[in-house]
Order: sequence, then C-alpha cells, then structure tokens
Amino acid sequence: MTATVIASQVSTLPEARAALEAAKSSGVAAELESPPGAASIYGVLWFAELNRALLAEFPAVPFTLTLDCGARADLAHAALVEGIKRIRFKGHPEAVRALSDIAQQLNAELVAPTPQRQLLYVIAEPETSDADRDWIQSIRKRHDPQFDMVGPHFTLVFGTDALPATGLVAHVRAIVQRFPPFAFELSRIEVFPGAAMEYYLFLMPEKGAHELQSLHEALNPESKGDISFVPHMTIGRFASVADATTVAEALNAAARTIRGRVSTLKVIGVAEQPVSDYATVDLKGK
Repeated sequence: MTATVIASQVSTLPEARAALEAAKSSGVAAELESPPGAASIYGVLWFAELNRALLAEFPAVPFTLTLDCGARADLAHAALVEGIKRIRFKGHPEAVRALSDIAQQLNAELVAPTPQRQLLYVIAEPETSDADRDWIQSIRKRHDPQFDMVGPHFTLVFGTDALPATGLVAHVRAIVQRFPPFAFELSRIEVFPGAAMEYYLFLMPEKGAHELQSLHEALNPESKGDISFVPHMTIGRFASVADATTVAEALNAAARTIRGRVSTLKVIGVAEQPVSDYATVDLKGK
C-alpha cells in the first residue's frame, strides 16, 4: 500500500525541511507534529516562524504543522493568532470551546491531546538558604519554562523508560549506599546551546562538581567518560544566544555565590503536569 502522508515529529527547521523534502520527492503530504508541550518549551514564536519559513520554501508541498500547547490556553490562543493552523490543547472544557470558536474563525483546527509516555528522571533538589532559593526561583520564573514543574535541581538521570519506576528506584537505592551527602557552591553562570536552536543558562558548580559527576556516572554506568554531561542547574532557556548572553552577563556581574548541600536524590516521572514523585532516597555513604 502506498503511503499518502509522511508523519514526523519536528522541533527544528532542518528536521522540518527534511520531512518536507521526503514528502516532495514521494509526492505525498506531510504531517508535522511538535514535541509534547512544545509551545511552553520552545515558544510559540519559534514554531510560528518555522511554519512561515516552510510555507515560503515549500509552497507546492501540502503539510500540516501541529503545535502542542499542553494546558496553556494563552499559548494556544497566541499560536492561532500567529497563523498556526493546527493546535493540540488539553485544558479546561470552557477554554476548549472558546479556542475552538476562535480556531473556526481563523480556518484553523483544535485537536485533542495524544497520550504521552512517561519518562523517568533522577534529580537532586538541594538544600539552600531561603534567600538563595528565592533568588534562583526569581530567575527561573522569568526565564525557565519548566519553573512550574519542579524546583531548583541537578539532573543526574535524564528521561528514560529503560526501567519501570520500581526498578529505577531500586537502582538508586543501591547506588546511594556508596555516596555521602556533600556540599556545593554555585558562583558562575554560562550559556550552553541546546539541541533545538535554543540556549540555556546553567548555574555551574565549582565545589561539588566532582561529586555530581561521580553520581551521574554511577547511576548511568554506560555513560562513564561521557564528556557531554556537565554538572549544572538550569535556570533559563532562550531562543536567542544574544538574549541568553545578556542575562548571563548581568547575573555574573552580581557575583553571587549559592551555597548548599545535596543529601537526597529523587526519582520522578514526567509525562505531563503534575510530575509524578516516586521516591526520595537519602545519600548514605560514609
């Protein structure tokens, strides 16, 4: 049977171009889908510009671009206004009705959310002074789309479904027997590029970096020696390297040092909000 569409999940212009080139060469339509929660993570304007670029570059290729807005009615409305014709939204029924009316007026479509598979993470939510936590959170509230999902943290195991939650909790409980609590200091902010044309602000540990690296390697034995892991606390995400650099320079000029302690690890599951909290495990090494 000959395919009538090519379906692809995209978050960057090169990914979308590749899908449309494949559709063009096959003479079929393309269905492009954003990652879950993309409107919050990447920004509505990023996908609006991506959509406009594709329309200009591939005028003869029929395609749809579906932007997942999660439960954010404001972002879904903004996406419709920006010309995105297919929005995925899972908010309150009254918001669904209102947005459906707006979509109809704009010759657009509101579609139901797709079920999301849960990914597991291991994080360390450190102990800090109230003043230091408030300072971090004031930055994250302005610049980190995941501010509402989880508090300030170091990520040690990144989204995985290789084990069930019970298996990952058991793995963490075995590993923590070898690691005592430890202190850390964060005094430097750096800009790091992400995988989808975004830029992150990382609070970088000096004291405590070795312990975080060692924990990461123990929890992820296949990644030992992986130079791509950099111990950090994410405090912002930007579409522009210039904007990220401006904020980083201003924060570094304040010369603030955050001191704290890591004494527990937490296993969480992320599919949608709220985050599932599976276990908090004490570091127990001597």
